[in-house]
Amino acid sequence: MRKMTRLVILIFMIYPLVSCKKKLVADVAVETGVMLSVKSNAQTDLLAPGTANGFNEQNIQVFNLINGTYQPVNKPSMDLPKNIKIYKKQGSTEYQLELFVNTEVDKSGISYTLIQFGENKPDTVKSEVVKKGGSIGLGKVWLNDTQIDRFTPSIVIK
Repeated sequence: MRKMTRLVILIFMIYPLVSCKKKLVADVAVETGVMLSVKSNAQTDLLAPGTANGFNEQNIQVFNLINGTYQPVNKPSMDLPKNIKIYKKQGSTEYQLELFVNTEVDKSGISYTLIQFGENKPDTVKSEVVKKGGSIGLGKVWLNDTQIDRFTPSIVIK
């Protein structure tokens, strides 16, 4: 009986060392943010809290094109229920908005996201979605049919 106990203990000690060496969880990265800055014709920052006629997460709507229909983004259980984040730009007094675009693509690999500020006409963000392994990223991005750099805040005039 004593030999059997030692054998069982030895097996439990050796098993973790010789068991599966393969990673069970793949490395995953999701990089779908597009930076926007929203200004008035007079160059007033419309994302700054307290700005007259300004915008906040409550009066900004986001819609993703899914199966040919624009559907509102509303995920109440998520950290960013509308796929947007407004924050003060580091080292500046300016605010910016990060829009996490739709990852559902059409036949050509392009996704479509609408963002509507208050009652204004929605702006269209088109994106090349690049999927590799478990990761998702963006190639080219267009704001209202003009190609933009997604890392540099593009100015939207309202």
